[in-house]
Amino acid sequence: MGATGAWCLHNGASHYTGIEKFERYADASEKLFEKYFDKNQYDIKKCAIEEFETDKKYDVVIVSGLLYAMLDTVGFLKKISSFTDKKIIFDTVHPFNGYRRLFPTASDEERTRLSKILSITQISERIRMQGAKANGSVKVTASMVSLPALIILMKQNGFAYSPELYTQAEQEIPYYYDIKNHIRFMAEFDYVGKQEKEPEFKGFDQYVEVKHDW
Repeated sequence: MGATGAWCLHNGASHYTGIEKFERYADASEKLFEKYFDKNQYDIKKCAIEEFETDKKYDVVIVSGLLYAMLDTVGFLKKISSFTDKKIIFDTVHPFNGYRRLFPTASDEERTRLSKILSITQISERIRMQGAKANGSVKVTASMVSLPALIILMKQNGFAYSPELYTQAEQEIPYYYDIKNHIRFMAEFDYVGKQEKEPEFKGFDQYVEVKHDW
C-alpha cells in the first residue's frame, strides 16, 4: 500500500486513500508518507476492505494483490465499483498457477492463449497471502478469477475492459507479468455505465431452431 500510494502522489495525484487491514503495514505506510508528503495529501484507513465505507468517488481505484484474497468475488467487485465512476486497475493472478495445474503439458504459447479465452474461477482453501508478521504468510479460502471472467463480472458493474495495460505490463515487465515466467496480470477497466434495463424475455417461441451436423 505504501509503495502504491507513494508512486501515485509522486506522479501527480492530488490525494491518496489507502486501505490496510494489518496495523503493522498501515503504520509503516504512514511513516513513509509523513517523511515525503504533506498530511493533507493522504489518508490511511486501518480496516478491511469489507468494512470501508465512503460517499467519495475516486478518479482511480487500484486493487493490488487483493482480488485473489476474496471469496465473494461478485460482492467484492460490486463494492469497489461503487468507489469510482472512472477507472479501476487490478493487479492479480491467473488461476491454477498460470493454468499449469490444469494443463501440465501445455506449452507457454498454449497457456498464453488459454489465459485469454478461459472464463473460470478457482476456489481454493490454500491460497497463500502475506501475513501481518514480517516474512510470514497465511493460507486463506478465496477465489482466483481469470481475465475473461473478470471482464464479464466487471461488465455487470458498468465497466469495460481496456487491454493496453495488460499488454504493456506483459511486454515491459515480463519477469513479473508474462504468464510464461510468472502468474500475475494487470487489467484496466473504464466506466461506461450500466445497462439500464435487461432485455425482456418473450418466451422460447422467439428462437429459431438451428440444425447441426454434429
